[in-house]
Order: sequence, then structure tokens, then C-alpha cells
Amino acid sequence: MGCSNCQPEIKTSLHSKDSNDFEDDVWGDDDVYVDANADVKRAHQKQGYLDGLASAQESSLQSGFDKAFSDGARMGAAVGKILGELRALGESESFYQATKELNIAKIMDKKYFDSELKIQKNHEVIYKWQKIVAQHLEDATKA
Repeated sequence: MGCSNCQPEIKTSLHSKDSNDFEDDVWGDDDVYVDANADVKRAHQKQGYLDGLASAQESSLQSGFDKAFSDGARMGAAVGKILGELRALGESESFYQATKELNIAKIMDKKYFDSELKIQKNHEVIYKWQKIVAQHLEDATKA
């Protein structure tokens, strides 16, 4: 007969308390199970982190591109207008010089950007050529 106040012993380990020879077994099944889950969890966390990082970088990059695109388009339109007016006025020497000075690599030089990589409002080379074109236009209307 069993004792009504006695409760069965609950084992908290796969190994009994008396069998210490299995407690230190590095090849035990419970260790493999824990390591496998930890590796999978770590891999998923790492992939989640990388996905989040990539998403944030893409949105920041897109935002920066959207802002800079309008600045670049504005500058390109100004350069195009300068070159078009010089060509229309028949100012071949000025046109040739302007094409050299208004080259994209030159007008996008880092010296024309501030510390936040924003382009100067009045780009000095573009402004210089706008004044030259204005002078040529004024001279042409006087003639």
C-alpha cells in the first residue's frame, strides 16, 4: 500500500542524482539539443539583425538620393542653359572654355559641398558662367 502523504520523486534531469558518472558526459543528448537550438536561434537573430540593418540603409540611401537628385538636376539644368546660350550666341571660345570648367567632375568636386554634404546654394563656377553669359547677352543686344 502506498502512503497518502507521500509524493513521488520528480526528476529534474535525465540522469538520476545517484548516477554522477553520466552528469559530466560531454556527449549527453540534452547538451546537443540545447546547442542545436541556440545555434538556430543565434542564426535567426543574426539574419534578423542583418535584414533590419539592410532595410535601414536602403531607406536612408533612398532618402539621400531623392534629396541630392533634385540638387543635381537643378545644377544640370543651369549648366545646360549656360552652354545652350553660349552656343546660340555663337561664342565658340567661351563655349569651349565653359565645357571644360563646367565638367561634371569639376562642378561636383568636394570643395563645393558643406560638412553635411549639401551643395552650396550659389555654386561659384556656375555663378561665374551665368555672369559671363549675361554679359554676352547684354553685348549682343547692344550690337
